[in-house]
Amino acid sequence: MDQTREITKLGLEIGASYGLGGRDSLILANFLFNSIERMITFDRELLDVMAILIEGKRLVIEPPIDDYR
Repeated sequence: MDQTREITKLGLEIGASYGLGGRDSLILANFLFNSIERMITFDRELLDVMAILIEGKRLVIEPPIDDYR
């Protein structure tokens, strides 16, 4: 996915709103910008967030298996 100025601004907003680091925030911004609605990860910090809702877009963050939490 391309990294644009708009995606970078969205990533900064995500980082500030959700207390996430820069790399995670930019990945999430790319997902949101490209209309990806679901992310599967083992990353505990992201799983604790559960969902990102910003600028009318929503990204749900889930573990790969239901019993992981």
